[in-house]
Amino acid sequence: MALCQVGLKQHKPAIATFNVVLKEQPKFAQKDNLLYELAFAYQATDQAPQATATYRRLVAEVPTSPLVAECWFRIGQALEKTDDEKQLPEAEKAYVAGLKGVKKPSVRQSLLYQLGWVQYRQERYPEAVAQLGVLLKEFPEGNQRAEALLLAGECQYLAKNWKEAVVHFEMVVADKNATERSRALYRSGTCHLNLKQWSQAQQRFEALLKEFPKYPQLSAARYGLGLALQKQNQLARALVVFEQVTKETNTEAAAKARFMIGEIAFSKKQYKVAYSSFLVAAFKYPYEEWQAKGYLEAGRCFKELKDNAKARELLETVVKKFPKRPEAKSAAQVLATLPKPKTQ
Repeated sequence: MALCQVGLKQHKPAIATFNVVLKEQPKFAQKDNLLYELAFAYQATDQAPQATATYRRLVAEVPTSPLVAECWFRIGQALEKTDDEKQLPEAEKAYVAGLKGVKKPSVRQSLLYQLGWVQYRQERYPEAVAQLGVLLKEFPEGNQRAEALLLAGECQYLAKNWKEAVVHFEMVVADKNATERSRALYRSGTCHLNLKQWSQAQQRFEALLKEFPKYPQLSAARYGLGLALQKQNQLARALVVFEQVTKETNTEAAAKARFMIGEIAFSKKQYKVAYSSFLVAAFKYPYEEWQAKGYLEAGRCFKELKDNAKARELLETVVKKFPKRPEAKSAAQVLATLPKPKTQ
């Protein structure tokens, strides 16, 4: 009767029926199935604590059940969904417990992935990569392959292991059906930038911009493309890309793009054009790094233009306003090369 109620989505009556059976027949032959269905009914009625308690009851009272591994999986997920960081170690223990006796391949794959995920959330990146590696080895064609590759790449990326990270991202990029292919393209392009592989970075960012024109971090990707072009001395193309970034966003990508426009002008000894862009980066955008860099490089421009008074003013601004940034030290060094101001 209870199963019919579940089938009809009459979950509350089903809960009552299941509990009556458990009370009247504590040694019910299929107790594990009954408890599992009860837990599911609790979940369907948003009674998460009761659901988790029932999964734990199944594990404790029917430890040899083939449903135990899946119960541990559900317990781990419930602990994660609390959004309490202190529960992550407990979720990890649940996934580990589930892996000890799991028989069903699909459940083992899910447990391995979630174990890697919960370790990633705790910033234990090497351990997460190891678990995801087991998943990829055991399930090379599994339905969580792309997710596992992306997460392993993300772990390596956050650890700044660019060479290892890009291998994972490139494997996702190669899968035209991967749901997170856009993110893999973005991360791959960024890894190539960090590895100074400018041509490969250009290819990845161009592919992202073409295939995913609504990607959330499109401006950052466009900046990456501009930087890759700049590093290959394709300055005219880079300028067009950087200008587009400044027109479509006011995020940090725009501040960096405006600064790079100044860098390109400085490299051409167009100091008046350069200082204009550097000062826009310093004044328009609320990003300390690019403010400090903007004032510093504008000061260098004025030094080249022999306007030592303006150069001194901007360089002293860096020293006073950003004393803890590395640009302050650079500004002090440039200041030391300027002629001393004439005393009145």
